[in-house]
Amino acid sequence: ILNTISKTLKEQPVSLPNELKDYKYNLNGYSIVYNLENFLRVLIIIVLKGQSSKEMMEEDLYKYLKDQKTKEESNKWCDERYGGDLFYLNFTDLIKIIEYKKSDFEKQGIRIEKINSEIEKVGTIRNKIAHNNIITEDDLKILQTNSNMIYKFFKNFQDDVKNYKFNLKRKK
Repeated sequence: ILNTISKTLKEQPVSLPNELKDYKYNLNGYSIVYNLENFLRVLIIIVLKGQSSKEMMEEDLYKYLKDQKTKEESNKWCDERYGGDLFYLNFTDLIKIIEYKKSDFEKQGIRIEKINSEIEKVGTIRNKIAHNNIITEDDLKILQTNSNMIYKFFKNFQDDVKNYKFNLKRKK
């Protein structure tokens, strides 16, 4: 897939300084972040099964979510987000939900504070990628190591997340 992406990207006109043209680590990093964020989204859905978005989060975050949805709904050219409300939120927001619903996660044996260091490291590099800053090979290694540690922490939920089926229909 990366070769296809790289080929497509190379076909686009590029008018960037040389320092910004070397984004190979970003491509791998994006893939790691994409998978981890979506893993966390589905994990939250599973653990907080039956809870509405409003019940899942603090009032400020819920207001932000509603604002984001309203903005996108006003853009008729923008498709709705597949997967529901959690797909309007970023990595940091997802962690806030887990912390806010700490007691629900603790009932499942999840004590998020045990991986705070890993979450912080992933979040920092994730933000570099999300804001189109170049990441280094060291950044990528840190991202790989810490995301793997997060997955290991949630190992009891990996099959549930992997086998989760969204019950949504996309607009055509």
